[in-house]
Amino acid sequence: MKTIFCDERCADILEYILTSKGLNYAWLPKALLKFHTYLDRNRTALEEHLVEVAFYVRDNQNTCRIHFTVSEEHELHFRELISRVVSYYQDLYRVSYEINVTIQLPFTDTIAVDMGNKPLRDKSGKIIFRPGGHGALLQISTLSTVILFL
Repeated sequence: MKTIFCDERCADILEYILTSKGLNYAWLPKALLKFHTYLDRNRTALEEHLVEVAFYVRDNQNTCRIHFTVSEEHELHFRELISRVVSYYQDLYRVSYEINVTIQLPFTDTIAVDMGNKPLRDKSGKIIFRPGGHGALLQISTLSTVILFL
């Protein structure tokens, strides 16, 4: 296996990608990252979801309903991105979106681990938690309701 050497230029590039000095990708959730490049634009993961629901989830009135759950610290950025791009995709795919956004509950967070599956800790020794994702985002009352209807 090759070892990759990171010189000063590489460190500068990473700083501009990962920190608030540049794109701040280390802080942003995946939904807000530029994910794919197309001829006419780059798309974030959130935009890819808007495209996907336009193809698979539209009803007979061409309405696409989609629900996002986000962490509280990213809600504003998430809503800003939606407001900037939604009309573009509505026009492009001739749909209307009904988009709901709720806040992920902190008690659904899970322990972050390293490559050896050992808990990550901050500088003070406290275990680091990260958003659990997917089904962990549902409230217990919502799960109870879903189970009752199955």
